[in-house]
Amino acid sequence: MLLSSSVTAQVIIKERVEIEPLKIPVSNNPTFNIDTSICNKFEYDPEIIVTDGDDKTYSVWYGDCSAIGFGGYNDCIHFDFNDDYWIVTIEEGFEYVQPRTSFLDCDGPYSDEGENFYIDYNYCLHLVFNKQGPGNMAQVKIKFANSTKVAHYSFEVYRPLFHITPTDTIELMEYGDYEVVDNYEVLNQCNTYWPWLPDTVSIIKEIIQGNEYCQLWNSNTNQYGTTFIGGGIYIVANGIRSEQDEEVIIRISTSESGIEPINLQYKVRPVELEITAIPSVLAPGDTATIIIQKKYQDGTIEDFPEWQGFEIAKVEGCALGEILVGGESGAYFYDVLQPIQFVVDSIAENGTVKLQIGVPKSPSFGTRPVKQKNTNTNQTNLADKQKQRQQTPPAENPILYCSAEIFESLLNNDFYLEVGDGCDKPEWACPVSIKRPKIDVKEINMSNCLEDEKNDIKSLCTGKYGFFHPIYDGPFWEPQFTVEPYFDSVKGIWQLNYNSDPIYIRAYTVFCPECVPESGIIRSLDDVWNKIPEDKLCKALEDFELQKKYGVDVEFIIEEQVMAHERLHKTDFFTAIAKTVYYYPENDVDKYNTTLLDTKYKCKDAPNYDVAIDKIQVYLDNVYQEFQKDLKKVYTFITGKDETIENETYETVSHDLYEVQSIIQDYIDEINNRIISINKSRTEELKIKCN
Repeated sequence: MLLSSSVTAQVIIKERVEIEPLKIPVSNNPTFNIDTSICNKFEYDPEIIVTDGDDKTYSVWYGDCSAIGFGGYNDCIHFDFNDDYWIVTIEEGFEYVQPRTSFLDCDGPYSDEGENFYIDYNYCLHLVFNKQGPGNMAQVKIKFANSTKVAHYSFEVYRPLFHITPTDTIELMEYGDYEVVDNYEVLNQCNTYWPWLPDTVSIIKEIIQGNEYCQLWNSNTNQYGTTFIGGGIYIVANGIRSEQDEEVIIRISTSESGIEPINLQYKVRPVELEITAIPSVLAPGDTATIIIQKKYQDGTIEDFPEWQGFEIAKVEGCALGEILVGGESGAYFYDVLQPIQFVVDSIAENGTVKLQIGVPKSPSFGTRPVKQKNTNTNQTNLADKQKQRQQTPPAENPILYCSAEIFESLLNNDFYLEVGDGCDKPEWACPVSIKRPKIDVKEINMSNCLEDEKNDIKSLCTGKYGFFHPIYDGPFWEPQFTVEPYFDSVKGIWQLNYNSDPIYIRAYTVFCPECVPESGIIRSLDDVWNKIPEDKLCKALEDFELQKKYGVDVEFIIEEQVMAHERLHKTDFFTAIAKTVYYYPENDVDKYNTTLLDTKYKCKDAPNYDVAIDKIQVYLDNVYQEFQKDLKKVYTFITGKDETIENETYETVSHDLYEVQSIIQDYIDEINNRIISINKSRTEELKIKCN
């Protein structure tokens, strides 16, 4: 059957919760050379007894410390005194050290002292090297003296220099999994944890590749996003279900500019549930065994391990029977082992039972059937379960079932059992495995756009160097794609098999030459050498630097960076499509991934193929119109803008990303190379000199 659609498009997102981009404070501390030869200098007791005639040198770490050291390391110096008094003088390096005294008890409270002070055996003295940070090393010299005695102590104060190192090479995840992002360590130049990173330095975790497949989840604030600061951050494989292993990269960095960031690699492996029932068609009083397996994209089917628990809920056909696990029956079970059965009521009428079956990621303690909605027993079970799940990324789309429970498993499938006489016919059955619809974006170039009066882009180019714009006010889908209806005897409904190329959504990705004269459009690195006049090189260099910021007016524009910026919006549009298909709206999990595949028509609604075709034509038109509206809302939510409103913050954040900034830097480097090349053959007075 050939179906066509020319509906107008719209969009909405159940938030992929792209929260306000984080503003990361970056320190201005310089980077120092790492000297590991100092690492054997610190392992001794930091307590010093002041003794007449001493002239000793110690090595210490710069930074905050405990009262008398940590793990035996000399992080705080503690002085003890015999029955004597002393005049203490900081002879050198007072800017690096804070003397602190306490009366009798060396555990405080403490008083800060100056460069010269009196102390006797009734007091304890600590030196804390936490004031001004040294370069690689600084000297602190202290003299203790009284009428008859003198002692000198010198301290080499070393700055701890930190680096981040991964603890695993690649983390393998399956769709629906989540893992805490902790497979790295922050160590100092001695490859030890102490002294550890100061509290003033933030750890930043950011998805820099593959955010269409995963998000970060902040368990402290219950937010999703791509960048978070601090601990309790998880990676959740909740994005597009790809047909192959996909790489996701998380960058671990800090607010300390001298610490090099690292990239953590994750692989997201696509997997689905393969669910069957024996028998597939049930009569009143029958019992079916439900078999749950993994199915990979290459068609491989694999058994789950024996210890794998499952979540199962009865969604429709509540009166037709009960789920049976380990001798207990109910409408909902969480973290139960196979075998799982369904028992049809002995007086059940014909109908369809819809089950939802998933793989939970927060195992509970034992089987908890829920037989009714409101009993004291069920309330206790619900409280236990919610307590057990508190460290699990929350379900984005909670649904009420035949029980009071909320289904949480991200990796899940609907499964149908037919009770009574089936109406499936061999000639209506699909002869091949089902093909799910693929949705892609088709970029429309400028010449094609201008031929369509309804979608004239001239006005969109006004005051812009480029734009990405989904076509909502013209033909939304490519005009034709083919689907084949067939009857699924297991689910008892008509389904759709997509036998064509992807369903394309039309959108513009356009560079606007109207905004800049042709002489000012730099389309390649070759143009840097061949198109820019020598007397304009400094102006072009200035313009290239300005383009690091969004929304500047220049004489020379880099076309490649404009298009890179706009294609970042295309990536967000892909994200909006995935969110719309899989996660929108809240009260309808997997809405379009299901409705684009499964119709609502049972055999009684469409008793033959011809009737099914007629009903499905109307059905798909309605589905596509609704999808268009939802998608527009989704994309608007992600970007914070629509056709008339530009979100400057969103545009600025997009422009600041590496994909754009690296291109601009390449052009800056190239124009500097040209200037250097020209200057090699010129005298000093004739050289090109740019401010």
